[in-house]
Parts: sequence; C-alpha cells; structure tokens
Amino acid sequence: LQRKGIVFDAQSLQQASLTDALESEVPDARRTWNQLVAKRAALAQLLLGAEMKDSIDEVAAQIATLRQEIDSLEQTLAARSTVAAGELQRRSVAAASVAEQLGVGEVLVEFVRFRDVDWAQGRWADSRRYVAFVLEANGDIKLIDLGNAEELDIAVSALNRSLQSDPSTSFGRLRQADAAQRLHALVWAPLGIVAGADAGHVHISPDGLLNLVSFAALEGDDGRFLAEDHVVSYLTSGRDLVRGVHHPSDTDLFLLANPDFGPPSQDGTSGFRAGGAAPMVFAPLPGTEREARAIPALVGGDRQRVVEGPNASETVLLEAGSPRVMHLALSLIH
Repeated sequence: LQRKGIVFDAQSLQQASLTDALESEVPDARRTWNQLVAKRAALAQLLLGAEMKDSIDEVAAQIATLRQEIDSLEQTLAARSTVAAGELQRRSVAAASVAEQLGVGEVLVEFVRFRDVDWAQGRWADSRRYVAFVLEANGDIKLIDLGNAEELDIAVSALNRSLQSDPSTSFGRLRQADAAQRLHALVWAPLGIVAGADAGHVHISPDGLLNLVSFAALEGDDGRFLAEDHVVSYLTSGRDLVRGVHHPSDTDLFLLANPDFGPPSQDGTSGFRAGGAAPMVFAPLPGTEREARAIPALVGGDRQRVVEGPNASETVLLEAGSPRVMHLALSLIH
C-alpha cells in the first residue's frame, strides 16, 4: 500500500492545488512541501527498482535515509498546517484501515511487479516477478507468487492483440478465448479459493502491464467470464478504499469520449504506446460519439461536462475530480 502510494503521489497532477491550499494557510509552507515532494519522488524511483546498479545493502541504506528525512519533513508540516496533517494522514494508510472498508464477500487484490533478488549472491537479478497480496475483510493477508513477469507480460500482450480480431468470426472468438483463458490461468487461477466463489466483490489494484487488462473479461476453463461470478472494481492502490480528504467535483456528469490517440497512419488508424508495452493501434470509434450524445440526458443534472476527440486527454481526465457519474467511452484499455 505504501510503496504504490508513494509512487502515485510522486506522479500526481493534484500537487499544485495542494500546495496552493498550504500556501494560503501557512505562507512559507510551500518550500517545505516541495522538499517533501522531492524526497518522495527520489524514494519512488528506488521503490520502482529502475535499473538498480548499487548493491542491495546500498539501496536499503538509501531508502532508510530517505524515509528518515521524509518523516522529519512530514512531522514539521503536520505540526504547522491542518491541510498538511489531513493529507499526510490520508497517505499513511495501513492494511488494517483498508480491511475495515471491506464488506462481507469483498477482497482486495494488490498486484505488484518488482525486480528479483539473487539472495545467494547478494545482488539484483535480471528477471522481474509478479506477486499478489490478497486482503480480506477480517484483516488476513495472503501472498501468492505469480512467477516470472516476462511470461505474464507476454500473455497480456497476446490478449490485447486478440481483441483486435473480429469476435463474430469463429477464428476471432477462438483466438480471444484462448488468450483470455491463458491469462486467467496465469494471473487468476493461482489465487484459488483466496479470491474464489466466496468473494462476490473483488477490488483489483494492478501493476505493470496488468494495468492494460480487463480482468472482468478473463475466461476460465469452464467458459465463464470473471464478471459472471464477481463484481470487479479497479483501484490505483488499495488505500483508495479508505475515505480521506475528499475533493468534490462541481459536475453531475463527466463524460470523455473517442480520444485522439495520435495522427492517423496510412491505414487510417492511430497509434498508442503505454508503459513500455508493444505499440497498440486504436481506430476511431464513431459509436462513442453517439454515446456522448445520448448519455447526458439519461444522467440528468445541470452540471455536466463532455469532452471528445483531441480535448479528451489524460490530463483532463485526471483533473476531473469526483463527479457524481463518470463515463469513459473509449477503447478497451485500463
């Protein structure tokens, strides 16, 4: 929870509004907050494990030093600012707090992709690995090793490629089913009874290329989709379940439709590359334009915002806040 939280905080586009609020409460707090943001960004880089060249002990020492510096800055800010104190409390969520938000039949699955360690040699290995932490409402936490990340990432890419096939043809349907069942076997079946039939609602926090997977569309050997047995929700981190500082939106509906993924190629499609994954191609979706016309009347309310085409950007989406209803009409990518 804390590892992902630190990384997402470092990447957050809401830092500017938070520093403005701090500045209005304590005029010289912005400098201290910016120091904290810089330290957290450095810690995020270490936790992401990007091309670590130092030894394991050296990295551990760097992490410990940064944590001490971060704790000192947080204590200073919290003592001087109620805004900072509330924000820091929201960010220091532990598993017990998250478990309290889970109801009967609900589980949280936190996927983590990380670099392997060769403990015998005391050095970083060349391989990566996926694991899943499963948190239940009673506070129990289980760890499931999902194995080598490369194999799983290949299966994710294969599923995304299969989705470009026409499902109305027998070949297209078979290709999609094979890819969905392969990924189901790698990423969901190992969870077994932990996230089995008793888990009616599964909250999923993906990592790595799993951010590109629609888990609800994974298909078991029995031909049933995950969505037929579970309600599936997606989170950036499990701490999202804990209600902290709330920044309400002034909109009843935020609708983003048919984003422009880039200039058209010779075949009339657009290209997009996500998180180092293989390039994916998304053609324009005229049907989503019809959604953008029809849905506002169904939602109702006077405070509505509809963005389409070139205006439907990631920045606009991340700044949408918490509308009463958010509808994303776009290609199948998470």
